[in-house]
Amino acid sequence: MRFSIVLTTLIILSVNLVQINCNGDFGGFLDHIVPRTTAQEQKYAALEVISRLIPQRSHEFSIEIDFGLPKNTYRIVKRSHEENVQIFASSGIAACRGFYHYLKDYCECHVSWNGDQLVLPDSLPLVRLMRTSPSRFVYYQNVCTFSYSFAPWTWLQWRRHIDWMAFNGITLSLAPVQEDIWTEIYREMGLTDQEIDGHFAGPAFLAWQRMGNIRGVGGPLSQYFKDRMATLQSQVVYELRRLGAIVALPAFAGHVPVSLQRLFPKASFTPVERWNRFGDDECCPLFLDPTDPLFFSIGKAFTERVVQKYGSDHIFFADPFNEIQPTEANPDYMR
Repeated sequence: MRFSIVLTTLIILSVNLVQINCNGDFGGFLDHIVPRTTAQEQKYAALEVISRLIPQRSHEFSIEIDFGLPKNTYRIVKRSHEENVQIFASSGIAACRGFYHYLKDYCECHVSWNGDQLVLPDSLPLVRLMRTSPSRFVYYQNVCTFSYSFAPWTWLQWRRHIDWMAFNGITLSLAPVQEDIWTEIYREMGLTDQEIDGHFAGPAFLAWQRMGNIRGVGGPLSQYFKDRMATLQSQVVYELRRLGAIVALPAFAGHVPVSLQRLFPKASFTPVERWNRFGDDECCPLFLDPTDPLFFSIGKAFTERVVQKYGSDHIFFADPFNEIQPTEANPDYMR
């Protein structure tokens, strides 16, 4: 039997997975959450990362991926000046992390978001080391960053950023784009294009619209933008998985357009409280109570399409109550 994890806040996503893995309390529950790419594919993907960073010196490094090593482990060996730097790793991500460890700690190089220092010594230093991360899941990203920083990014910017993620050993990241799928679902449910346009916020505000804080701010979204973002996400997910990383995909959090009440007048909708003094036409989308059968119906349709489009690593994220008070503040309701 396969299981999927639905995480209700990013704090749970970034903290509790580490605790589950380290404490071992779930007796292998997370063992099925593994990369689907082969060792050979991860090896080639990691070598491509190195070639993009130091094209003139990449031939001085070799990589072997060994799934028999402990998770998130790399071993680096260079015993003579005539040898290549040999990196043995449990995944493509671990290989890139080992490579950057060597570059930074032995060659005094540096790679950042905005610039690099890549003056390698003529003769690469000798080394013999092995490292294992204390956590199987090294999580990175925040839903808001996709509006703060990533909204205008092109593939070239993402290409470099994925390499940076690999150098820092990121094994679990977000893939939050979803508006193209929601547009299809809302149309099929009976909403008009005008009603859909009034719900989606603009690129710089999408994170807060997804979390139910606002609606329509900075919108509407063009179909071109929705398609472009979906294409970019497909490329990002593909490249992360090639390296052996896992992606967390969006789940249904319960936030829906106000116009949905026209189609389902008897459903258990609650207007979300006003957030940050936004006006009546930009605040208070509806929250569909998770106990309502319509919640399951919409959530199932959405999740099936997400998985159909992007596959699944069996980790999903949702933000039902981001800066929002739940209708009932008691553990049973929250559970």
